[in-house]
Amino acid sequence: PGMGGSGDDANVPRNKEGQAIYGIDFPDISVRDTVRLQLIMLKNELKINSIKCVIGGSFGGMQTMEYCVMAGATRPDMGQSRMMMGCNGGSGGTVMMNNNNRNDAPPPAVPYGLGEFTTRRNGRIEPFVRSAVPIACGARHTAWQIAISETQRQAVYADPKWNNGRIDPQDPPHAGLSVARQIGMVSYRTPLGYH
Repeated sequence: PGMGGSGDDANVPRNKEGQAIYGIDFPDISVRDTVRLQLIMLKNELKINSIKCVIGGSFGGMQTMEYCVMAGATRPDMGQSRMMMGCNGGSGGTVMMNNNNRNDAPPPAVPYGLGEFTTRRNGRIEPFVRSAVPIACGARHTAWQIAISETQRQAVYADPKWNNGRIDPQDPPHAGLSVARQIGMVSYRTPLGYH
């Protein structure tokens, strides 16, 4: 198992039983998994109280959005005027619309992305992440993006050196990776970007 394939695999990481690890056997990890681990490290290990702004592009942008979902955010209620929307981190809550009774009193904070890393203090929601700048990413992948990613995976799988995921670290599937990267470079631009 793991990265061991043909050739010398003496430098391959091994578990306690001496078996090669990682490679194709490495467990799937989501964007949420990576952000949760980062948040635990920031709060519990580094004792950070809050983050002023999270900024990231591409995969970092997806992580930035996940920081907002998990570490919470608040938004001001626009007086008594409210829009119908999910407002509690994806668990389906809604706020009803009412355009009557506007007043000049400061609006209460309404939970928007109330994640597990927010805190409640003195009856107020305090987000761990206070602002975010996601760059070059979307909240979810479109069918087009999923299809492009699949062609990239198939390019790697078609390289004989892929060996069903049991690659030789000394002789990896460079040709398949090269084609996958070329597909990526072409698909990351709009048609206008080529003029």
